[in-house]
Amino acid sequence: MNQRTLAFAAGGAALVGVLLLLGTQCTGGKKKKKRQAALNGGRISLQLTKVRILNHNSRVFTFALPGKEQVLGLPVGKHVSLSYKDPQGRLVTRAYTPVTNDETHVGVVELAVKIYPAGKMTQYLERMSIYQSLTFAGPKGEFEYLGRGEVKMEKKDFPPRIKVKSFAMLAGGSGITPIYQVMEAIVRDPSDTTEVHLIYANQSEEDILLRDEVEALQRAKPSQISIWYTLDKPPSDWQQGAGFITADMMTQHLGPKEDAMALMCGPPPMLKFACLPNLEKLGWKPTQRFSF
Repeated sequence: MNQRTLAFAAGGAALVGVLLLLGTQCTGGKKKKKRQAALNGGRISLQLTKVRILNHNSRVFTFALPGKEQVLGLPVGKHVSLSYKDPQGRLVTRAYTPVTNDETHVGVVELAVKIYPAGKMTQYLERMSIYQSLTFAGPKGEFEYLGRGEVKMEKKDFPPRIKVKSFAMLAGGSGITPIYQVMEAIVRDPSDTTEVHLIYANQSEEDILLRDEVEALQRAKPSQISIWYTLDKPPSDWQQGAGFITADMMTQHLGPKEDAMALMCGPPPMLKFACLPNLEKLGWKPTQRFSF
């Protein structure tokens, strides 16, 4: 990596604590300042300013917004697309959900990324130098969390508004990022009583992306948020799940399906062979199931 500022993940949990404080502290009755959004539906070029190491194959990439007082302008549940041109002039585009939000982050956007050996975009990010630019576009996506259990949908066959009491969340690997975004919004609002039941699948314990941050959210609202991990290669002293996500695992850890919506993000085989068929088997309706 060239000329990049690297820091260890120890600051991750502390960062979440700051976010929770900022998100819930009293404003003294003052009206919140409305900040300009960097995203406007088109494309913007953002400079990389920092890279933080999370683990052996995961990083947090920090990009500066054009204005220091700007927010990204990304509704909760939406994502951005990143793009660059390869040496042959072909456009490479991938979707990512930031781990920052418009309520507590000004002037920057952060992406938690797992680096894959054959991943074109992740390898490009890994090689980027500080102050090198990357193209962002958005907001994109069919799901938006409005808060307090209310969901806005822009997907065919889904009602435009859905009200839920709980989310059944299924994440695999870096698919935790949109899930984390919704969880963080629920925790940030003291009046949001929406429950979260998360099953989070990974190869190994070391691969669990944003573990400290996700568990900090659970500690903030322990009566509302439950987390169950499952690993392909669990250590000998592992106390939670092992192997693929199963119907039995869902029955035990996803909560009731009444007044609930299942949110999924992860590798396509996980969704195709584990999540979707098991949800269907357990009676979750098509309009209760959404894949980011």
